[in-house]
Amino acid sequence: MSLNLRARTRIILAIAAILPALAIGSLTIYRANTEVQSEVIRGRLAQVRALASSLDQTVQGARHSLELAAAWWADERKVDETVSPDSKRVMDRLWRRLHRELPIFRGLSILDVDGRTIYGEPVMAASSLGAHSFGGFVGDVVFDQGTPYVPIVTQARSRTGERVGVLVARLDLSFVADAIAEVPLGTNARLFVLDGQGAAIAHRNQATGTNSTGVI
Repeated sequence: MSLNLRARTRIILAIAAILPALAIGSLTIYRANTEVQSEVIRGRLAQVRALASSLDQTVQGARHSLELAAAWWADERKVDETVSPDSKRVMDRLWRRLHRELPIFRGLSILDVDGRTIYGEPVMAASSLGAHSFGGFVGDVVFDQGTPYVPIVTQARSRTGERVGVLVARLDLSFVADAIAEVPLGTNARLFVLDGQGAAIAHRNQATGTNSTGVI
């Protein structure tokens, strides 16, 4: 009887010694897993922020390329000969050069100082567009048959600062959907790229494996 009591006592003491160790070990593993998951989430968020910065740099880089093209055209154009064959060759060369440097450009329109379209597809623009500034702007996103585009507008000024026209280029934003496809996401995660008005340019649903452009 006494042996059984001693055995039971030893078992109880052993369990009492093991339980805290198991509890501490389990808590340590849980905290380690939580920290790992947090680090993974922070890493993915950092990748999303880096992607956003990269997309902004792409758009701003396109705008800068258009500004350089506008300056080149302002000096190369044939004054008062906007419909002449030589003038059209200059504008054709400008478009080919621009599209070669940035294939995401999908169209170019050139307007004279009176707002008339002298090259490319007709666009609506006020003749006084940017008359008192040296800048341009990136417009609102529009969708054409499900493909998102954004217009980039810049002035064409000669070396003397004279405003001789306006360039309007269409930037194809389909590359955004391809870019977000490379970002690792967690289970059931979603990633959206929105324009300034809150409309979805592209979105990705990790749960369904879908990746697309346009409205949700």
